[in-house]
Amino acid sequence: MGEVVARLYLDGDEYGKANREVIVKFGKYGNLIAVDGPTMMMDHTVRQTLNSNQVDALKDLYRQTSRDFHYNNMAILLEFAHFHNTWNIQHALKDSYENFHPDLVHLKNKYHSGTCGVLGHTFAKEAKEKLRIDVKTVSRITENSWTVLPIPGTEESAIKWRALTNEVRGFDHTDAVVLYKNERGEEQVIKFACSLEANNSNEVENYSSLQDYLLMNKGYIDHPLNEGIDDSTIAKTFIQARHKAVFLKEKTTYSENKIFGIDFLRGNLYMNRSWSSKIQNLPTDEKGLVSIRLEDLANADEKGTYFINGKRVEQSHREVLKMVLTAAQKEFEIPSDMEGGLIKLAQMAPELSRELFINPIPFLQANYDELTKIAKLITQACPSMTEAPNSKKENDYQELLLDFTPLCNAIESGAYDIARVHMNHLLTKL
Repeated sequence: MGEVVARLYLDGDEYGKANREVIVKFGKYGNLIAVDGPTMMMDHTVRQTLNSNQVDALKDLYRQTSRDFHYNNMAILLEFAHFHNTWNIQHALKDSYENFHPDLVHLKNKYHSGTCGVLGHTFAKEAKEKLRIDVKTVSRITENSWTVLPIPGTEESAIKWRALTNEVRGFDHTDAVVLYKNERGEEQVIKFACSLEANNSNEVENYSSLQDYLLMNKGYIDHPLNEGIDDSTIAKTFIQARHKAVFLKEKTTYSENKIFGIDFLRGNLYMNRSWSSKIQNLPTDEKGLVSIRLEDLANADEKGTYFINGKRVEQSHREVLKMVLTAAQKEFEIPSDMEGGLIKLAQMAPELSRELFINPIPFLQANYDELTKIAKLITQACPSMTEAPNSKKENDYQELLLDFTPLCNAIESGAYDIARVHMNHLLTKL
């Protein structure tokens, strides 16, 4: 890229948008581009012509690349743990983070899974190498389990995690987008959703003009469509918000889902009950859950109390982890170095919270038990649809919301002293 024309400095705001520099410069085609960290404002210029055979080949390549590709946002954390362990273990975690540059194609090949960003990047790279077609990775702002605030009790009324959206420059989700002219010279767009859903009817969308595409995918005023220029850094940035990291296979019904993950808020490594309960001879905790506390896993060779088929046993946490990985291996690609990576992640967990996690994860971690109790209180107090207006239950519920709503707002804006006042008042009502 060419000569810098201007530098713009964005101030931080109450939602956590980082102070950062946007560089206006000449791009490789002589056009002006606005570079914001690992992204730039989407270039709408159409520079390639494709015939119908090329379009068909591109769609076939996407089907091949995305086939049997399931969700996994843990891989990049595992690779970061390996990197920190071998490169810079004697220094600050933040130094390792700054020098970590994950190879997203390697992630896909090693784990046979990944995120939308991993899929989009891999597809774009293969399209260029195999078909000589340019594919952009493009931002999409959305609300899902990973882009809303993980405050207990807000599951039914999710709060957008605006600080995260700002950190990733609008790349809540990654689409793969192809701009081209057909043989008649008409501008066309294909959007590949990178949804990781088995039966998404909108996985591949065709637009008869660039204008149609932009109209249907226009982004937001404060976050216009961006394209990735460093997909590795975009993917790495999500490490700062990984309050939960999972291998996930979604099935037709939620009860059939298979989840193996780490929950940094609850502080455990786990398998979901609906899956693990069908597997014989798996060690569980006293509640019948397949769960290893991270503080125990950090001292993997020490022994702990577990239960196998209801029988109390004393086993090392490493032995339990091996048994869990053996079970998980029947569904997921489990590399040989994963045991060590998980133990290292458990050892890194306190440092991740102190040095890397963005707000409000550290606050939620420190107060998770109390917030979970409050969430349960709110859920139990919620009146049914048939409850009479102005009933005692309705009035009691509204009174709880007078504290719960400002508690959530204070957490979102980082006003933690105010959040503690509302939290403590709600705890008196338990």
